[in-house]
Amino acid sequence: MESEPGTWGCPSEPVPGGNVVTSRLEGTSSTREVMERQVTADLFHELNPVTVRFAREHRRSLGLDQRSEQVAHLIAVIARDLFGGTWDIGAQVRASLGLDPWAAHDGLDDLVNRAHVLRKRINLSKDLEVDQTAQSGDRLDEQRQEPWKSSLPDAPIRFVVFPGMGSRGHVLVKQQVYTVSLQEARARARN
Repeated sequence: MESEPGTWGCPSEPVPGGNVVTSRLEGTSSTREVMERQVTADLFHELNPVTVRFAREHRRSLGLDQRSEQVAHLIAVIARDLFGGTWDIGAQVRASLGLDPWAAHDGLDDLVNRAHVLRKRINLSKDLEVDQTAQSGDRLDEQRQEPWKSSLPDAPIRFVVFPGMGSRGHVLVKQQVYTVSLQEARARARN
């Protein structure tokens, strides 16, 4: 996926055990605005495992394997739908995945409801932005990106798996990018 590089890159402090980052938001922000941003960042961070779970269940229901790159591609498609232009997220995800628009799908309602809440909070905020941009072939920017689960941190970026979120140039949630898997790197080294 090739697109404009992101504009973030301001220093921030990682929270132990997660990719949510506590930023030093300065300027005219009220305490309430800072707290609202953090709540939204936490909700954004919590959407990631819900998306992963739904993607894995979808692949499993089709009898497809759970290899990291294929799952990561599916998550990337779903994430683009969750934070894309349309407000009918459920219909968009169903269309992208070729699902019956009227059938129930395990986990989809929860995923869509969480995404709606997040999009409303982001749209009502003065300065929150979702960052889905990364330049394919670039190196990972540790200030705003982290490697997807089994991806190597020093390999070139292939695509964005799950977007990041920021405010006023500060990263609140790091973008997750797919580079090359450890398994793939080992296979290349053997050849």
